[in-house]
Amino acid sequence: MVWLHGAGAGANGVDNFIRNFPEFPDFHNLVFDAPRYGKSDKPAVNAPLFTFNAHQLAAALDTLGITRANFVGNSLGGATAIKLAATRPDLVDRLILMAPAGLTAPGEPPTDAIKIMVSALQDGPTREKVAAFLNAIVFDPKLHITEAIIEKRYQASLDPEIQATREGTKIVPSHLHDELKSIKAKSLIIWGREDAVLPVECGYRAIAGLEYAELRVISQCGHWVQHEHAAWFNRAIREFLTT
Repeated sequence: MVWLHGAGAGANGVDNFIRNFPEFPDFHNLVFDAPRYGKSDKPAVNAPLFTFNAHQLAAALDTLGITRANFVGNSLGGATAIKLAATRPDLVDRLILMAPAGLTAPGEPPTDAIKIMVSALQDGPTREKVAAFLNAIVFDPKLHITEAIIEKRYQASLDPEIQATREGTKIVPSHLHDELKSIKAKSLIIWGREDAVLPVECGYRAIAGLEYAELRVISQCGHWVQHEHAAWFNRAIREFLTT
């Protein structure tokens, strides 16, 4: 199982899925940090982000000798998984896409949460921006966002290597509706009903475009389903992979 985290200043793979991958000890779990995150390199990126990340992911898997895997992608990670499945279908067994990016309608304005995230990534992070984004990704911040989480993410966002290449990096998203049509992998789409980052309507676009797909939506949940409703999320994945 390959775990691909979402975007946001200070994010990384292990923290993003700490309530999930330990529950799958019967699988070989690969938890990646995307380029410019965690312990991965922080090159300046001025290219379509989903395409760039999918290319880097494919190169990493080829180097490791991984010929086929299941992919769990959250937000940016979900968009990366979609792009990978469209361009390297040989690598993909099944897809679990948790509120993947790239499925908003063309011309649809970004949500306030996306604006905060982009500002922190492109203009520079502040503790206030990091806190505002984290509070926006969950249904009830009092239950899930602590001062310790905010501080850890903020300190990670100050990484000198990230800041040195920040001005040379432009977030260039793209729409993935056409890619969905070419994907033959069986897919599970998961969404929080109250997602304020990428609205649940995007999930219906995903299910309309994919040939073999199931959509599960859970109430009282934002953009961080794997954290807010971890047991439900883990159970849904296991049912999907083993039945």
